[in-house]
Parts: sequence; C-alpha cells; structure tokens
Amino acid sequence: YQDGSLEMVISNNPLHFENAQGQLVDIDTNLKSTDFGFEVVDSPTKFYFYDDVDSGFHMELADGVEIISGLNPRMVIVSVSDHDEFDENGIRTSDRYEPLYYELETDFETSNPQTGGSSISHAIDHHSYIQYHVSEHSVKQDLVIEMLTPEVTEYLDFINSTTDTNMHLGLTEDLILPEGTGLFAYGKQVINTNGRVEFNSHLDIVNIESGHLIAQIAPPVTYETTDNSDDIGEKVKTSYFIIVDESGQRVELTTAVEYEWLIDENTNFPVVIDPSITNTYNTLTSGASGYDTCRPYQD
Repeated sequence: YQDGSLEMVISNNPLHFENAQGQLVDIDTNLKSTDFGFEVVDSPTKFYFYDDVDSGFHMELADGVEIISGLNPRMVIVSVSDHDEFDENGIRTSDRYEPLYYELETDFETSNPQTGGSSISHAIDHHSYIQYHVSEHSVKQDLVIEMLTPEVTEYLDFINSTTDTNMHLGLTEDLILPEGTGLFAYGKQVINTNGRVEFNSHLDIVNIESGHLIAQIAPPVTYETTDNSDDIGEKVKTSYFIIVDESGQRVELTTAVEYEWLIDENTNFPVVIDPSITNTYNTLTSGASGYDTCRPYQD
C-alpha cells in the first residue's frame, strides 16, 4: 500500500505468472474483445475464441504449441455396434445393428456470441447452446440442451425404433492436435480408426517422441442443472465417440449421452453434456513408459 503497510494473501492456486516480458503479472482469465473475437492472454494458458462458432478456439499450451478445438460443432445422434456386420457365410446381418450417425438439421441462424467474465456462449439451435468457461489451465465446454421439443422427440423416437444399437445424442466437433503429438486412451494411441470407437475414460494428448503428457481431455459427464448454476444433478454415464485420421492429429470427437436417459420421465432439463481440456504441458507428467506409441488402440 502507499502508506508502506503490507498485506499477506494466501491462495491454493498461483496468483501471478511470468509474461513474455519476464514480468510477474496478475492472472486474469476474463475474456477481452479483439478484432477477431475474444482472448485470454494474461494467463499461463492462453485462449483465443472467434465470433464465428464454427471456427472454434485455439488453446496455447506453450510457445508454438496449440490445440485447435470446437471446430464445426453440430448436434448429432450416434451409436457403435459390437455385432458382426456379416455372418460366417459373408451375408449381411440385420441392418438394425449398423452404427448410427446423423447430424440434426436446424433452420436456426447463429448470431454473435454472449460473453461475461471468463465465459463465452454460442446458440446453435433454438433450444441448445455451447458455453466455454476458461480457467488458468483449462477450458470447460458445455453443450446445454434446454429442452427437446415434441417434434424433435418424435423424429428421434423414430430413428431409435429402427436400431438395436444404443443410440446417443450429443455434440460432434473437430480437433487439430499439435504437430508430433497423438491421442491416447488406456495408454495406447488412437489412430487411423476404422469407423468410430467409443470410450468412457479420459483421453491423453501425448508427445509421440518423448511420451510427455501435454494435455488431457477429462472423462465425459452429463448432468441435470437448474437456474442456479451451482446446483447440478447426479452425473450420468457419457461416452466419447472418436474418429482419428492416419496422421493421428485430426480428430472428430463426439460427446454424447444415452437417448433413453434423455427422454426418461425422471430427467429434468436443462441438461449439460460436458467435455473439458486441461493443459499439462508444464507439469511433471512425463512418462514415456506409460504410453504405447508403437501399437495403436484396437477396438
């Protein structure tokens, strides 16, 4: 203070970080307006969001190392199948076991995002929106479904009646991983997938050469909520459905919950489907022995 007195501040989290000029400055995760959208730069992890929802966001883990996520978000219905597509004679089995993937059509036209503090949200449908909430090392992404209209429910019920797979509803987005990294599940790289593979666990983004964990996608969750954002219901089992190309760096990620739970009479809306990404680049998570970079995950 100007009178020379001091005040001690105790925190479980860092209050300052070293900026590009080598100065210790206050961490500030509030979104600042820019020519292209919004940014958070006074933070160990920097974030850049665009006015256009389809352009997603950039998450800078370290100088020159960034994840691009949230590209081309779309609401979908999806499933995978454990049933063999052909029998021992090479004859196709029932079409009811074929995996599903449909993008939900809408006449909704997106508008400018809404921002406040560390959050930014984009409406993507008349009754659904995507909200991002930034903290110093992570971004929490929520698909908020305020309701399913009778018309939408009738359409989804019809699709569900045509399949014997476990139909899910959720959000698909595209990701671009940093060069030299790959996506891992259960210690094995997910790459060049033949169709979608389903996971319920966290996903790791790992430097292929060093085995260093640079970022982690938290396990997917879904829950009911109310007007009080702190009041959430019991977390419901949710799945990731993933396609990864042969380079290992372009990922189609779907986060979805079982449709039967959504239409259950005991489910209360709004419903939140929540994937999150955390920057672990500068933490002590190097563990090449824990990641099998030679053998890809086999579904």
